[in-house]
Amino acid sequence: MKIKSKSFYKFLKPHLIGYFLKRNSWVFHLFRDLKGVNIKDPIFLLGCQGDGLTFISRVLRRNINIISSTGNSKYWTGADEMAAIYEPYLSKNLRSSGFLTRDKVNHPIFKSPRSWTYANNDLIQHYRIEYSNLKSWEIHRFINSIKLALKRFGTSKRFIDKSQIFTINLKCINQILVKSNPYFILITRNPYVSIYRAAMLMDRDDLKKNKELKFEEKLRYCSEHWNNSMSHSLKDSLNVNNFHILRIEDFLIDPEIKTKELCKFLNLQFSGDMLPKKNQKIPYFTRYNSRWYPIKRDLNSKYKNEIKNAYLQIMRKTIEPIAVKLGYNGL
Repeated sequence: MKIKSKSFYKFLKPHLIGYFLKRNSWVFHLFRDLKGVNIKDPIFLLGCQGDGLTFISRVLRRNINIISSTGNSKYWTGADEMAAIYEPYLSKNLRSSGFLTRDKVNHPIFKSPRSWTYANNDLIQHYRIEYSNLKSWEIHRFINSIKLALKRFGTSKRFIDKSQIFTINLKCINQILVKSNPYFILITRNPYVSIYRAAMLMDRDDLKKNKELKFEEKLRYCSEHWNNSMSHSLKDSLNVNNFHILRIEDFLIDPEIKTKELCKFLNLQFSGDMLPKKNQKIPYFTRYNSRWYPIKRDLNSKYKNEIKNAYLQIMRKTIEPIAVKLGYNGL
């Protein structure tokens, strides 16, 4: 049989096979006894895809007191989005639908898996969750997913996650885990760059079956997604005890100072080894191993010269008030 797409072959690389095996190894532990496992001070990184969450997650996961859904500080580059990792186990309200499960809504333009569309004006009502609408089994499975990771990688440690879809459901996640004292970090990137970049990449996933939209339309949809993600997160943050905003541009200027600030906020012991250094060994089963060293301090420059004033006006019309509130006045 002839395979039409080369995308199949990228999964035949040994390190990627190992990555996906480790990503999905939780299924072999699903029925472990979780009695006595307590969730304490879990950490959730919020934001939009492509805005630096993977990088910050890796910095924090190098701390010996942090674990994720796929490993501890010895495997600090594994998958770290429980909404995707536990996709077959979690309810449709608390997961990111992808290759194994059907999405919550069938939209004529935006297909799953979704990255920069679930929070646009057409779809957000399907993905924004109210705690009161969740069933007990949905809450139970969500909590058990975290407990399972703790059971596997360190019951005395702290869980970290970066499922972007939780960005629009901060209040709900906080209500589920309120007794565990959750921490939330909203990571932002210059939205004019971030939205433009997302619109350029939309054909890769959200619009892979519909490439007839004009670029200006893609910009508008991505602008809605960013604006709704940030506005809901900021609104929900008023009801949580532990909330912090980190601009990725500020972090890249002085990673050590910003990492110390994060550790202070999270009540973690800072270690210089959390920061990217030349001779650090990246775990073998790693995707996107370029997202570590060297640090890309000038993250936005390659896009700034491409963004036409007309594109800026399209984005500004939707996002300007929230962008200014987060300290972004333009390019």
